Amino acid sequence: MSAFARVLAAPGSEAARHALLHEWKSAGDPRAVLLEDQLALRAHRLGGSLGSPEAQALYRRVNLGVARASRPLPRELAGLVTGVEYRRGLVAGVTLPGERFATVAPTLFAVAPVQHVTFTAPLGDVAQLFATPAFERLVSLNMHGLGAAFGDAGAVAIAGSPYVAGLRWLALTDDDIGEAGVEALAASPYLTTLRYLSLAGNRVDPTPYASEYEGVNTTGRPPLAVALEQRHGPRPWLMEPADADSWPPERDDLAITT
Repeated sequence: MSAFARVLAAPGSEAARHALLHEWKSAGDPRAVLLEDQLALRAHRLGGSLGSPEAQALYRRVNLGVARASRPLPRELAGLVTGVEYRRGLVAGVTLPGERFATVAPTLFAVAPVQHVTFTAPLGDVAQLFATPAFERLVSLNMHGLGAAFGDAGAVAIAGSPYVAGLRWLALTDDDIGEAGVEALAASPYLTTLRYLSLAGNRVDPTPYASEYEGVNTTGRPPLAVALEQRHGPRPWLMEPADADSWPPERDDLAITT
C-alpha cells in the first residue's frame, strides 16, 4: 500500500502524513513543500510559537502555497466540489451543494482524505441527504446560513441519522431552527459525543459561549442548555467551555487520531 493510500485509509493519522512526506521528498515530488510547511506550522501552533519570526514567515508561505494549490481546483476534484480547504498538507475539507453529496461521495473519498464538509444550497431532500452512509467518514460539518431550507426538518433529520455518530464539530448557524429541532438534536443518540455544536442565529439557541477581554476570560451557557441536559443527559456540546482560549475548538484538531 502506498503512503497516500494509507492517508486515505486513516486521514486522521499524523504518522501516515509524515510517512507520505518522506515518500514525496524522496521522490522530489513538489507537493511535499506544502505538506511539510503545514505540518510545521501546526507544530508551531501547538507549541505556542506562532508569533515567532520563523512561524510568521512559514504562515505567509503556507498561504501562498494553498492559494496556488486551490485555484484552479485540483484536477481530481474539479466537477465534484466548488471549493477546497487544505489541512496538514492535503485537501481535508470541501464545499459543495448538499444535493450533490451522495452522488460524488464515493469518488471524493477515493481521491482525497476529506474529513470536513461545508454544504451550500440547494440541499435537496434533507431526510434523504442524511441517510447517506458517507457521513461516517466526516469529523466536521458546516451548514451555515441555509435558513428555512434546513430548519427543524433538517435538525430532526440529522439527529435521527446513525451515520453522523462520528461528527465532533457541527455548525448549524442561521438555519431557522426552533424548539422542535433543538430538542431533537439534544435527544439524539447519535450526537452524544459531539464536542461542538453552534446554533447561533437560530430561533432557539442553547450554544455555550466564551470570550476574552483584557486578559479576563468569561465563559457560560444559556439556561436552555442546562434544561436540555436535565431532560436528555450530559452532552459535551451543551457544557460550559473550560476556557476562552480553546473555544470554539479547532475542527481539524478534533480530526487527529494518532
